[in-house]
Amino acid sequence: VVKLHGDSELCFFGRAPLWKQLAARLYQPAEFRHWIDLQRETVRRAHVVVAPSHWALGQWSRRGWALPDVTAIVPNPFSGWIRESSDAPAGRYSDNKVLWLGRLDRLKGIHLLPAIARSLWKTLPEVEFHLIGQASDGVDHDIRRWILRRVPGRRQGQMVFFGGVPYAA
Repeated sequence: VVKLHGDSELCFFGRAPLWKQLAARLYQPAEFRHWIDLQRETVRRAHVVVAPSHWALGQWSRRGWALPDVTAIVPNPFSGWIRESSDAPAGRYSDNKVLWLGRLDRLKGIHLLPAIARSLWKTLPEVEFHLIGQASDGVDHDIRRWILRRVPGRRQGQMVFFGGVPYAA
């Protein structure tokens, strides 16, 4: 049984113009392409595949992944609830926080965070991003610098890094 995760690349490519999709695919590091090849082969050999939604399962299929005959939908435990503006507290938004919990890794979508933050700050200017996790290569300071270079200087204090728990722990 193989569980297909939500694919940040899938979400990104699904909305990107064709030229951007092609450029991103051309400039992916070789290790990333090997990782995708390994994932495809694992799915191809699986007897059963589960996905978080029918939409996600359909997207994998449309991308040419060889799925087995037996598939199942196992929703993620997070309901996807988004705060409506009518639910927002009056006044300042200093209590609003976005939590990132997991590896600070491209496969997990960390490369999308600066754009998401800039977009969210347009409507919730005081929201903070709390990142709990570490880079998969263990070089956390590189990904932190990369993120901070992509957010406005006045907003860098709103990116709070807590580090992660080593796998050995």
